[in-house]
Amino acid sequence: MFIGVAIPGDSKAQIDTFKSNYGIEFDIWSDINSNFQELVAPGGRMFPLEVVIDQEGKIRYLENDYVKGEAVKVVQDLLK
Repeated sequence: MFIGVAIPGDSKAQIDTFKSNYGIEFDIWSDINSNFQELVAPGGRMFPLEVVIDQEGKIRYLENDYVKGEAVKVVQDLLK
């Protein structure tokens, strides 16, 4: 399952435009209360942030930029 998290302040229209521009088909949730942002900010992480977590909770991919297709490749390798 893929879930995107948008920074606070992004409207549904902005999120939909972003998804359309980058061909994103998975859900993107809005971080209305800044919960996710507060979770990653102390570690110095910035948006965009891509994370792939396996079924055991182990981080398999972490990137501070959107690299088209890279997270998908990691998931495909994990599913082999």
